[in-house]
Amino acid sequence: MPLILDSHVHIYKNYDLSRLLASVHKNFTHILTQIGPSAMGATRAIILTEREQCSFFRSLADRHFALSGFELCPLDGSQCLSVTSSKYPPLLVFSGRQVACAERLEAHALLVDVIVPDGTPISEARTRYLEAGAVLSYPWALGKWLGERREIMLRLLEQEGRGSCLISDPALRPSGYPTPGLYDIAAERGISCIYGTDPLPIAGEEERIGAYATFYGGSFDQTHPSAEMRRVLLTSPASELVRVGRRLGVLGCLRRMGQLRLR
Repeated sequence: MPLILDSHVHIYKNYDLSRLLASVHKNFTHILTQIGPSAMGATRAIILTEREQCSFFRSLADRHFALSGFELCPLDGSQCLSVTSSKYPPLLVFSGRQVACAERLEAHALLVDVIVPDGTPISEARTRYLEAGAVLSYPWALGKWLGERREIMLRLLEQEGRGSCLISDPALRPSGYPTPGLYDIAAERGISCIYGTDPLPIAGEEERIGAYATFYGGSFDQTHPSAEMRRVLLTSPASELVRVGRRLGVLGCLRRMGQLRLR
């Protein structure tokens, strides 16, 4: 069956988890309905990109949260959970981490729960993530892929190729914002792009999760979900990892950034 995936998900303490899960399904259903009937049975998945001080995947796996109307079941070792409900299709929740590097760039380690401390140089973070077996992804962030930091990212991408890493495009890249030139350079090197919401630590942001995502129209085998997710992300041609949903508009991004600064 196909796959719909939000690969840039944060869960913060001020989020309502039951509302978060319901919103993911609402947003995924809206997107799949637009794609067409053949997509409605797609596997639904999110990958957490937790910051150093967060440990929600571990808390979920250890059942430290009471989720009204939802059941949790560990799958495929320790890096994937299935969240089931009588109201919704199963949702796969995968572990993942984010590090804020010394260069003020970010890197994601998908499908592992290994903490690399903030402030680590990005080349060292890359090495440590890959040694841990992560799927490595570099997320765009406003203003962070310009100037000297663009040159750092360029040097990183020049040593990468298809199957070694991904680019991550967040919903916080405003609609209408020019496609970053590094995206084109990554594509020339066979590096695919994936998509996710990147919600902020503001109450209510959990309702956005699943509204911007990747759709894979091939066959996703749920027998071994972590291995299958790795295969899809690292071996699928870029044309098969399709952007679906909507990014925020300029005003929506500015409003959220303003709310974040006023916290």
